[in-house]
Amino acid sequence: MATPELINQVVDEDDHIVARVIGRLRDSGLLSGLRFPDPGLRRSVLDRISPDVNAWLHHRIAEVLHRQGAAPSSVAQFLVKAGYARFPGAVAVLRAAADSALLHNQTGSAVKFLELAYRASVHVEDRTAIAAMLVSVEWRSNPSVATRNFGRLRAAARNERLAPGYLVNLVIHLLWQGNEEDAHEVLLTLCVQTHDPDRTIEFLWSWLEFTHPRAIPGNVGERSIVDRTDPATLPYEYAVDVLHGMMSGADHKSSVFAAQSILNHHRLGAATIDALVVAVEGLIHFGNLHDAAAWCDTLLAEAVARRAPTWQALFAALRAEISLRQGDMPDTVKYGLDALNLVPAKGLGTRIGRPLACLIRGLTATMQYDEARRQLDRPVPEAMFRSRYGLLYLHARGHYHLAVGDPDRALLDFERCGALMREWGLDLPHLVPWRNDLAETYLAMGRPEAAGDYTNEHLRHLERTAKLHRTRGVSLRLLALTTTGENRVRILRSAAAIARDNDDKYELARALGELGGAYDTLGQPRRAQSLRRTATRLIKEATAGATRAPEPTDVAIDDDVRASADQLSTAERRVAELAAAGMRNKDVAVELGITSSTVEQHLTQVYRKLRVKRRTELRFLVQPPDPDRRGE
Repeated sequence: MATPELINQVVDEDDHIVARVIGRLRDSGLLSGLRFPDPGLRRSVLDRISPDVNAWLHHRIAEVLHRQGAAPSSVAQFLVKAGYARFPGAVAVLRAAADSALLHNQTGSAVKFLELAYRASVHVEDRTAIAAMLVSVEWRSNPSVATRNFGRLRAAARNERLAPGYLVNLVIHLLWQGNEEDAHEVLLTLCVQTHDPDRTIEFLWSWLEFTHPRAIPGNVGERSIVDRTDPATLPYEYAVDVLHGMMSGADHKSSVFAAQSILNHHRLGAATIDALVVAVEGLIHFGNLHDAAAWCDTLLAEAVARRAPTWQALFAALRAEISLRQGDMPDTVKYGLDALNLVPAKGLGTRIGRPLACLIRGLTATMQYDEARRQLDRPVPEAMFRSRYGLLYLHARGHYHLAVGDPDRALLDFERCGALMREWGLDLPHLVPWRNDLAETYLAMGRPEAAGDYTNEHLRHLERTAKLHRTRGVSLRLLALTTTGENRVRILRSAAAIARDNDDKYELARALGELGGAYDTLGQPRRAQSLRRTATRLIKEATAGATRAPEPTDVAIDDDVRASADQLSTAERRVAELAAAGMRNKDVAVELGITSSTVEQHLTQVYRKLRVKRRTELRFLVQPPDPDRRGE
């Protein structure tokens, strides 16, 4: 608000002269208070002021306001209008105003303040810090290394003018975009830094071991040791504990406590984003899916409020993984698509692996094979396959190949996944269960002995790291398929119990469907039908988005049993069995030597007789054919 005192200081004129001029203007009606009442007159006066004088006036006003102790944001607005900042302390004012603007989600204003601060600063250290802040702000909506500010940061790193904390962020950004050579160069610089150890460096080494193990230089020197009892403990120090827990599978409670500490005490921001992502990922890996989902939803909402689509994409991808582990395939697809659509696919860089893998798994589970194939046709960076995000992608692609009846390609993907994990020292069964995947593939190929070997090996690894992990139930279900009789029933009941305890509707449906088949072979058709009915309902919920709570796994037998597959004709049963195995109509037609139209007609009759509406329900009412007997 303009005052006579402010005007006096701006024009640096005698108080009486200023008061006399203001009085005459008021008497003539040109001024009302200290404002022009006529907008046209105001524009006319401003138009007559030269650009240089106009800039000088704005700069002078900013200087006077600063001396009077005005808020940095008020001062910075006048400096931006002036286009320069030359009084002592101006750069600090602009940086403080940028911090305030970011706190209020005014990213556009923050960028203007920081750009002017960068031009006005004469100190190299200040300029590099400002460039780092600008990269951080830009990264929220444009995760790209092809920007002017990122170039400034790279130049500062080459000249060894970046502090360790900024080097850490630079490495993460470079690896995000697959620039491995540049990242390696920065890491070497970091290894020989003579600065005092920065608290984020320990986080970087642990994060690299978990996500980009091949990027770690051969000799990283001494790592800083952090005192966790320090009350000033930062989120990244707790994130180290979470990462160590995920990589070892040990000390579950301590790792969950560390993840919760990050989430409870630190808000979303540029200085916490990576630690918060690790915290949510830790809760997912340790099976705390409900807590992970609640925190993820909160952070997603906050990222929206902060106008940060890049952050939204990160948490949407994590939300997709949570939904996948809960067996909620529609939400898996939804959040996977959200993550991919929030920023350009190229901007996601190597991080595209997580949302894309979840999306492919969701589409495959709901038998949307053509759409899954289109997603697999998306170009992905080659560097992704040298990171843990590539493991997720290989895992999803393998399951797609398995679902569409191409076990040979599935085998290649799962074997490559396992080879990379062993090479990187990340052969942990709770990260990517590649041995379970191989077992399922060998079952599809009619090799139960090999399948049994891999499931037992997976279970042995879990005994050493994460005995109660959800993948134990998958192993038991697959292992049951290599046995017969009461033993199969016993193992499948254990598998179903683990799926139920982990709230995984999709896996629970598969276990109950197999259990129904086991009871069928024991001559207990009514119990088998009851279990299959529950499995069918669960698969509807898992693939169609229903939200009803699952029934207990050991359901009571009642008279309202679903129609039996015995009603099908021989031709209908053969079509239904192949469709239940995941084959598309055209592939079924080729397999049976009939037309696609005939396949569609048979399936219409199958759906009517079995009272189902979609292909995904068939697998729980008819048994897929033995691969060795196809074509008989």
